[in-house]
Amino acid sequence: MKTKLVPLIVCAASACLRLTASDPGDRAADFEKLAHGIIAQAVAGKIDPAAIQRDVAKMEALAAAFAADYKAKFPAGTKVLDFMLARKDGLCALSLEEIDAQYELEAISKAHGAELGLDLLAEENEHFGNAIDLFVHPATALICADLYQKDHKEEHLRRIQSELQEVIEHCHKVVARLK
Repeated sequence: MKTKLVPLIVCAASACLRLTASDPGDRAADFEKLAHGIIAQAVAGKIDPAAIQRDVAKMEALAAAFAADYKAKFPAGTKVLDFMLARKDGLCALSLEEIDAQYELEAISKAHGAELGLDLLAEENEHFGNAIDLFVHPATALICADLYQKDHKEEHLRRIQSELQEVIEHCHKVVARLK
């Protein structure tokens, strides 16, 4: 029995190490792999909310690492990224309507712009939206997965796919900005 567990433990440990990898490209590859895994579930119509929840938690951890890198390179965005870091654990508990209304870039800017000290809609600051979306899109996908489990509406599967395909693009943009 021990011989079977050792490789499993080693694999799990190495997967966790990648979450804190210093290279944004490695983290992006992990982020994208997680997103594609969830997309595959949506395409197949076989949603495992517990697995998606675990994968979204990993994506949120990767997003936090990207936020740390982003704050180091773009200190003007420290407050907005800290704003997202403080809220990341509660995003998945929101309704679809709440996350859409509260965490679109325009909504954050309108409701919190003054306290964040950054006009997120200004052309020079729009790139912060990519880092914010690394938190929002995976959480939205999890919300949609939970909704699908309740009502089996195809629209939730389509939304999962679109949210995660879009967040992969945002992830690539974040990595490009960090180079």
